[in-house]
Amino acid sequence: KHMGLEATGRVGRVVIEPRDPDVVFMADAGHLNGPQQERGVYRTRDGGETRERVLFVDENNGAVDLVMDPNNPRILFAATWQMQIWTWGRESGGPGSGIWRSDDGGDTWTRLEGNGLPRGMMGKIGLAMTPDDSRRIYALIETSSNDEYETVMEHEGVLWRSDDGGHS
Repeated sequence: KHMGLEATGRVGRVVIEPRDPDVVFMADAGHLNGPQQERGVYRTRDGGETRERVLFVDENNGAVDLVMDPNNPRILFAATWQMQIWTWGRESGGPGSGIWRSDDGGDTWTRLEGNGLPRGMMGKIGLAMTPDDSRRIYALIETSSNDEYETVMEHEGVLWRSDDGGHS
């Protein structure tokens, strides 16, 4: 059954609250061909009949990944990505790309910065968590593919791990 969000373009991830299947989060990247308001993380609490956007960076950044703590569904991590596609190429990354954390089921979000995360521009980010240890979060971060747009530091790495719930 079609449930809306026609204008969002690309949905990067859908996460369902395990104790309440009517609560669903969607990471929406947008169409990527230019600025667009219908990007970000959306939440429904009624199985998709209605939805609200709970995380929005700006019209140039969409949400591309989303994970829910397997032991505490009120804790979520979202990845946002600034991406522009043209017929002649793409620009991946920018100041809006980043990792966000919510401790209250998506009502509020805090951007994770510093404390070991890459300095400078980040591109696309993939996230993962394990039920064995909710404090461990993995992030696959594009850090050096746009040297022609911004000088990048020496390659800082690709796979990042936090063992303290994203604090470092």
